[in-house]
Amino acid sequence: MTNTSGSISKKKTIILVTGMSGTGKSTVLGELAHRGHRIIDTDYDGWSENVDGSGWLWNENRMDELLTEHREGTLFISGCVSNQGKFYPMFDAVVLLSAPSK
Repeated sequence: MTNTSGSISKKKTIILVTGMSGTGKSTVLGELAHRGHRIIDTDYDGWSENVDGSGWLWNENRMDELLTEHREGTLFISGCVSNQGKFYPMFDAVVLLSAPSK
């Protein structure tokens, strides 16, 4: 798409890559980063927190800020936490990775 100044504009797109441990989320994100995409792995850098020892949750304020402030291009986010459904309306797509049981 070209904007009025003649330059190519980058549509805002946010994609969640999710799935249980061992399905390949980190591998997919690594390849996407290698191809030049912006990625966030919510397993690191304080995106998730173990609340009251009951399990990992996304830091909701931080995630809301990230999703709201992303303005241009494609952002890929990976994670699998119990409160991720709260954010589904903010994603353009949710990709669920699965693997056969052994």
